[in-house]
Amino acid sequence: MPVVGRLKIAAVLLACGLLPGCAAGAEPALGRFQTAFVGSLDTVVRLTAYCTDSAEFDRAAELVKAELEQADRLFNRYRADSELSRVNAGAGKGPVRTEPALADAVDACRAWQARTPAVNVAMGGVLSLWHTAREAGAPPADEAVAEAMRHVSMDAVLVTRDGDGAAVELADPAMSLDLGCVAKGLAAQTVADKLKESGLDRFLLDCGTSTLVCAGSPPGREGWTVAVSNPDASLNLSGAEKPPASLGQITAEDICIATSGDYQKYFVKDGIPYTHILDAATGLPASYVRAVTVLAPDAGTADFYSTALYAQPYEQARRLAEETPGLEALWVFEDGSTAATSGFVLEAVE
Repeated sequence: MPVVGRLKIAAVLLACGLLPGCAAGAEPALGRFQTAFVGSLDTVVRLTAYCTDSAEFDRAAELVKAELEQADRLFNRYRADSELSRVNAGAGKGPVRTEPALADAVDACRAWQARTPAVNVAMGGVLSLWHTAREAGAPPADEAVAEAMRHVSMDAVLVTRDGDGAAVELADPAMSLDLGCVAKGLAAQTVADKLKESGLDRFLLDCGTSTLVCAGSPPGREGWTVAVSNPDASLNLSGAEKPPASLGQITAEDICIATSGDYQKYFVKDGIPYTHILDAATGLPASYVRAVTVLAPDAGTADFYSTALYAQPYEQARRLAEETPGLEALWVFEDGSTAATSGFVLEAVE
């Protein structure tokens, strides 16, 4: 079975309910600590960690809050003073000096997008239309979507660097960037790296139930055991009677997990559900599958590919997943059936 981190797969789709794990060898005694808070990037954050005492955990929790606030200041396009908002406001006006971390994120997205056209972070204008539509409860006009789709070329996104500084230029004055498909993943990975640097090596970081970093394992267990949510439990499209809350479970050690699904953010108009994830080819909500869960060595990669595999036909997505080293994935279809790459084995909750 392909190895992703040190993963024992037992499920799919992330809901982040923790279940009892499997016993392993004896481990040093550590205390289990948990906290949850509404963090930046419009995300409910849950941190579970094994620490020597509450003081160590409190320091870890404060680090998480501080790093996520920094990520919000970088990537939140709906925050007027964010670095991304400054870049978008400067579209068509030349290079905008910005923090290197934002330039790094844009470069990372460009590299990922070179492998698949299913995600495009230059579709900020289109995504903004659908964000407004979700709040209004009605889809945007076809003409508005078509016009916004004329301004989505990554060729017009220019990144330059000068010593320790960086600048991002949007050459098309009608375009904007939206890093929502990777922001939580990039932020979660930065947080996880900082936690490990501080000496914490057994923790589960859950950002909004869609992005998860599983570091180490609980003492005496083989990994973190996470319940996997069933899309029908939130938005029943299969017609199943009393759909269960979860599809299975996954036991994971030193791995990152991301899920994209139509049930996470959506609105319904005239009986038709419209998801927040768009098909980059059309500018319309993607509807190929119900959900995709991805396992990857880092959270940014997991976040990007969960969106990419969701926003294209299953056959193409399957090929992409199988051709991407270190990636495993599971798809959930409208009738409730599932399919997975060879290293992703779904098991029932015990």
